[in-house]
Amino acid sequence: MHTLPLNKEEIAFKAEYIKKHQGDSTTYDIKEIQTLLNEAFNSKGNSTGAFSEENFIPAELDCSFIRHPRYMPAFLHSHEFFEIVYVKHGNCINYINGETVTLNEGDFCFHSPGTVHALLAFSDDDIAYNIVIRHSTFAQYFLGLFSEADILSQFFAHVIYHSDEFPYLIFHAGADMELDGIIEKAEGIYSSEGRFKKQLLNAILAEFFAMLLRNHEKDVYVPTTSKQVDDNLVFILHYMEEHFASVTLKELSDFFGYSERQLQRIIKKATGKTFMENIQLHRIKQAENLLQKSDLSVEQIALEVGYSSTNNFRRIFQKITGCMPNEYRKQ
Repeated sequence: MHTLPLNKEEIAFKAEYIKKHQGDSTTYDIKEIQTLLNEAFNSKGNSTGAFSEENFIPAELDCSFIRHPRYMPAFLHSHEFFEIVYVKHGNCINYINGETVTLNEGDFCFHSPGTVHALLAFSDDDIAYNIVIRHSTFAQYFLGLFSEADILSQFFAHVIYHSDEFPYLIFHAGADMELDGIIEKAEGIYSSEGRFKKQLLNAILAEFFAMLLRNHEKDVYVPTTSKQVDDNLVFILHYMEEHFASVTLKELSDFFGYSERQLQRIIKKATGKTFMENIQLHRIKQAENLLQKSDLSVEQIALEVGYSSTNNFRRIFQKITGCMPNEYRKQ
């Protein structure tokens, strides 16, 4: 890949960076940096480091695709919208809530709203993009891919909306040319003029999320206190979904090598719900589908989704849906 030439802002940032790292005592001029930031992002910057959607997303659009300026000094900030950093080439450093996180080529880093962070790219070869998405649009196109009762849906929703516990998550996509092509297409449309720009970008955003999850759902890294849990978390949740009708907490603990107490804590932190709450929600969701699309009796459906007692199934179904299975089928 040929190096992308530095633009006016990047040349100024690089000059300051070189002076600072050659032993010159010159420090970054905050006012000059703010001016350059405003020019680079075409935004209404402010001195508080907190940004709203209008600072980065044009009023007529739901998202924006902005190449991150190389050599820009660390500018710690937070915002109310969702941001995804995509490293197209090279690598970058991301300061997130005081933690230094290295992002490598092909990584997609999701920032939760309210997370304090700053992105650094200190090489001509480092090409990164800031994909900025309105709160409502993110919920529609990312979380909208999941059924609300899916265990992984609970996981992603909980991670993304609880920045105090999970300030970020990273999909290690590697050299995925499909995703890279989608981002290039979005960048081209975002930089162009013409009708249906908003509709085209939203369609591409939906395609991007679907392809990311299709290709890399298990390649997600979520920061937790245990590296071993980081490696196993998504596999634990997948196992629960695939064996929802029969899985027990003991079986899960034996399979993954955790104590039952550890697993309860891991699952509750990741999804906001206990092991049994997740399983029951998933079972009832499957039962709803069977009531709508099959001629199976309520007794047969209860057994199909993992309940040996039909009365117990009816009680839990009513608690979750607000009506009895037969009433649900008639509706």
